[in-house]
Amino acid sequence: ELRRFEQSLSALATASGSPVRVAELQRETTSLGEALLHQTEAMSLAASHKLEVRTTAVLRGIERSRRTLLATMALVLALGGILVIRLTRSVTLPVGRLVAATRQLSAGHLGVTVDVKGRDELAELAAGFNALSGSLQASYGALESEIVERRAVEEALRRSEERYALAARAANDGLWDWNFRRDRIFLSPRGMARVG
Repeated sequence: ELRRFEQSLSALATASGSPVRVAELQRETTSLGEALLHQTEAMSLAASHKLEVRTTAVLRGIERSRRTLLATMALVLALGGILVIRLTRSVTLPVGRLVAATRQLSAGHLGVTVDVKGRDELAELAAGFNALSGSLQASYGALESEIVERRAVEEALRRSEERYALAARAANDGLWDWNFRRDRIFLSPRGMARVG
């Protein structure tokens, strides 16, 4: 159609003959131009419609992508929150319990234990802490018993020494003691006076 329009336009531009022929070429060129214009409008409308359809499809795809992105972000945030809660429960709380128990132990509360379940390093650390605390409590109990026993022995020795001193003064005799290991002899003051 465009080629015929160009030929008609070219023939009109070069026509110099009869006015009937010029008028006929003008009508033909105008008719072809109008047909070409209608065809261009139809193509433009079709292209516009295709562009609108494609734009709508792209916008729908963008909207789906946006929704997918938002859902993914929400899921990541939810999983991150769950992870934080699990880490808090599995790490922070047991460490806090260990710290509190350590403070109690250092304040003198022997035998304090930590209840940490699991098979990880924190549970192993808690088990070691519990063993240490129990051992300290047992050692402290044994030490207390030994101290009480030594005090009783010291008190018995003091009383025995007092009785010996009273007996030595009351006997009015000279007393002597020979330490075989050191080869030394001890004489009471009364014994020294008799020997001397």
